[in-house]
Amino acid sequence: MNLDIQGAMKRFSGAIIKPVMFLAVAGILLAVSVILKMEGMPAPVVMLGQLIYTCVNSGVVGNLGLIFCIGLTCALAKKRAGDAAVIAASTFLVFLYANNAWLTNNNMLIDPAGGLYGTGQGVVLGIQVVDMGVFIGIILGCLNGWVNGLQDFMYGTGYAGQFVYGFLNKLLIPTGMHHLLWMPFMYSAVGGTAQIAGEAYAGSYNIFMAELGNASAITAMDPSIRFSLLGFGKWFGTVGTVLAFISVAKPQHRAQVRAMLVPAALVAILAGITEPFEFMYLWASPILFVVNAALDGLFQCILFASGFRALLTGFIETVPGLIALPAELSQWFMVIPVGAVAIVAWFLVFRFLILKLNLVTPGREDDDELLDEADGSSSAALASGISPESVQVIIDGLGGAANIKSVMNCFTRLRVDVEDMSLVDEDKINEYKNSGIVHGGPNNIQIVIGLKVQDVTEAVKAALGIKDE
Repeated sequence: MNLDIQGAMKRFSGAIIKPVMFLAVAGILLAVSVILKMEGMPAPVVMLGQLIYTCVNSGVVGNLGLIFCIGLTCALAKKRAGDAAVIAASTFLVFLYANNAWLTNNNMLIDPAGGLYGTGQGVVLGIQVVDMGVFIGIILGCLNGWVNGLQDFMYGTGYAGQFVYGFLNKLLIPTGMHHLLWMPFMYSAVGGTAQIAGEAYAGSYNIFMAELGNASAITAMDPSIRFSLLGFGKWFGTVGTVLAFISVAKPQHRAQVRAMLVPAALVAILAGITEPFEFMYLWASPILFVVNAALDGLFQCILFASGFRALLTGFIETVPGLIALPAELSQWFMVIPVGAVAIVAWFLVFRFLILKLNLVTPGREDDDELLDEADGSSSAALASGISPESVQVIIDGLGGAANIKSVMNCFTRLRVDVEDMSLVDEDKINEYKNSGIVHGGPNNIQIVIGLKVQDVTEAVKAALGIKDE
């Protein structure tokens, strides 16, 4: 253990020396600028000194976190420094915006009008965040260096690396960071290099397309194709989970569940857009979300081990390649038995978990006793299946009609933008039966209602006098 710690510290000290040495140059420039601004210097010289001082102090010293993040990432990555620099800058920006969003959502942003010095917050690249100084750059730089090491692991450890690659690509979808994982493998040397017809190609996707254009001249597909199987779960995993959701739905709701999920499944299979399903898993239970990611990574390995050697993303993008490649090269037919097994696996695992954990998935919500038969009930509200009293409870809980800016819904959620989040009363909202309340932004609140969400949305809009355009 001591040797590991010593080795890590040695690598860290060797990496951090690069941005530190760069700061020495900045220090010299600051010293020169001070000399140029000394009393008695000609006005043009003083202006030049002030310009140098402002540029170096604000541009360099004021952004030490970013400099250390990029410097450490590139130094620790060793290989592919260009890719590492892009990842470092992207990570730093994502952190800033996430930090600002967290402060905003928790009403913790300090009014900058009175100055932020001594408040624990500061402005970095124009974004107000918790002031962590240079340390956040050091932390993110080390983390990025480790991630670049993870890329080497995913590339060089066969099926274990392929599983981690597929698993993380699914797991990172809610953060949007999955793009930073698959793009380097698909379009850069991170995913491999190959010589095809006398030309060099880098990246799994680029290599595959080159092979597709020279199919008659090659005898085997490059193994880098294992990083281009990300559509497997979009095809077969989606089918399995949709069948599971339908099977566990209450009998009276199954038609509605089919009507809601089948079109979304077609979009996922044809275009590769699975985000609605990923968030549905996550909202139902993080366990479903993680299991889905694990199954995806596992079956990508199984598909590659079966001999399948072709691009597998969205259906529309994949089929032309399967048709153009000779079957002996692509082994395209192996996707059929592996896909059939995958559908069964996803179905059985999801069905078991939903029933065992009693998860609230589409069609399993409690039947709300919404209709109020009392005299004077609004016919419009009753037609939509929700009483006027229930509608008013929701509106009052959202801070009243004057506080509501817009109302819309997704598969299961009523999504409302409000003027002032402090006026929202969640206890009041919970007088109307729901499956949870989620804050989607500084002025956005989402009420998880279930399959009746469309009816509720229409009733709330009718009560507010909002007309669909």
